[in-house]
Amino acid sequence: MLTTVVHTPPPANGLQTQNGYHGYRDLGSGRRRHRRRRVIGASVCLAFRAGGRVEVSSVDYWTSRSDRVSDHRVAARHGRSPGQPFPTVHRAGQPVRARLRYDHGIDTVCDCQRLSVYQGSAHHQWFKFGGRPNFSRYNVLFAGDRNNSLALCDWSWLQETRRKIARMYCSPKVCSSNYELLDSIASDELEVFLGSLAAVTVPNSECEVQVKQPLLMACANMFTRFMCSTQFDYGDHEFKTMVRTFDEIFWDINQGYAMDFLPWLRLFYVGHMRKLSMWSTCIRRFMMNKIVSKRSSYAKAMSTEMDNGYKSRDDDEEEPSDFTDALLINLRKEPRLKMHHILFELEDFIGGHSAVGNMVMLALSMVATRPHVAQAIRDEAEQVTGGQRLVRLYDKSDMPYTEATLFETLRVISSPIVPHVATEDTTIKGFKISKGTCIIINNYEINTSPTYWEDPNVFDPNRFIHHKPGGKPYIRKPEYFLPFSTGKRTCIGQQLVSGFGFVLLAGILQRYEVKATARLEIPEARMALPPDAYPLILIPLDESR
Repeated sequence: MLTTVVHTPPPANGLQTQNGYHGYRDLGSGRRRHRRRRVIGASVCLAFRAGGRVEVSSVDYWTSRSDRVSDHRVAARHGRSPGQPFPTVHRAGQPVRARLRYDHGIDTVCDCQRLSVYQGSAHHQWFKFGGRPNFSRYNVLFAGDRNNSLALCDWSWLQETRRKIARMYCSPKVCSSNYELLDSIASDELEVFLGSLAAVTVPNSECEVQVKQPLLMACANMFTRFMCSTQFDYGDHEFKTMVRTFDEIFWDINQGYAMDFLPWLRLFYVGHMRKLSMWSTCIRRFMMNKIVSKRSSYAKAMSTEMDNGYKSRDDDEEEPSDFTDALLINLRKEPRLKMHHILFELEDFIGGHSAVGNMVMLALSMVATRPHVAQAIRDEAEQVTGGQRLVRLYDKSDMPYTEATLFETLRVISSPIVPHVATEDTTIKGFKISKGTCIIINNYEINTSPTYWEDPNVFDPNRFIHHKPGGKPYIRKPEYFLPFSTGKRTCIGQQLVSGFGFVLLAGILQRYEVKATARLEIPEARMALPPDAYPLILIPLDESR
């Protein structure tokens, strides 16, 4: 039996709890089934029908008036769809902390609901929250150790070293050669992608197209060309399988499972864990066979490992040709780095294409039902390009509305931020946080609250655009807008995500009018779309426009 004990904190407005995610799938199955949820103050738990029921014990919580309610049992039917924890917590509106007590120990989860919580104490001490939760799924995806991952590992020398290697490639300055290369690759791949759409559309006709698959392949090629100097054909079966597998993992990472917070339930997920392991092995094999093993720098790195870390003088003078080379060269320079560290880092960054593809697909879905937004992007592109060419990465600073449309998509979707874990005992606004506590930022509350946004339920890219008297419009993101997290764990690849996403969104809308089908279903509080997502209707436009 599981006992959920919710402890009454000091009246520190802003902390809420979540007993696991509110996005469970059926135990051991990919199908979603009906299940009962119990809403306990701000926390959500689940009554399982397998292996016994979950019972709720004594609950204390603070109401919005800070009135204490003791020894209170709350059991309510809740009919939300799976995968959406934060809207539930947002509507509950109670600051509480919960502990899940079970046979294998205690797991404490705190949800930062209000901006003031992390804006105060937490915002300047994120170095104390550099850990990640030790979810079983994370370990399985990275060969039994989530610390092989860049995004899901705890903070360590390895994390710092890998981020340092990646920084010049993931955050290139506009005047740098790497930024010029990004621009060239994005433009070239956009042409290839639009050519693939042209092959399945008819001029002046509405065509129902499965856009997501070729879109993801375009994104994947942008990443592999920039980081590995390697391009794949969209018809390459192994490449298509790799892209599909990454998307399956991206979808899974964005789901919540009871097992994440209740690890003793893992025995019900044996089949699912086996599938995750198979996916990760498939990707690793592709990376090694198709990219890494073909390089001369790989042979040198392997020779260095066989010579017990000895490196020649030439290693210090060798210039990397791309990110993959930089990783392999640093493998010979840093004795603590091993080949599997390099493979996992490369895999992590290439996997970023799934985030770009899903983001652009969602942005297209947004504009498909808001033709005035699509037309505003076309007008902006027309003004910048004169109608003579496709948009390039260098145009981004002159096209704030297009970039703002991506930001507004991220705001409306409000995808959860990867949880943090406290690495030492600390406090937030006087609220004691013990080492090992999982800290979850309630992105949904921050992105949809009228406290921070005017008309938050309206899709309006203009909210991110500001005007200087006599100057051109520019993008300004409020400090409470955190699409790429915050602190030292902020997404290191955010420049690639926003840059490639900008070029793809603008280029598609330059060539096509996009409409929604009856199957269009935009998720709430989740950036991932199912691998087999809904199609969109594309109508080719006159390219001379």
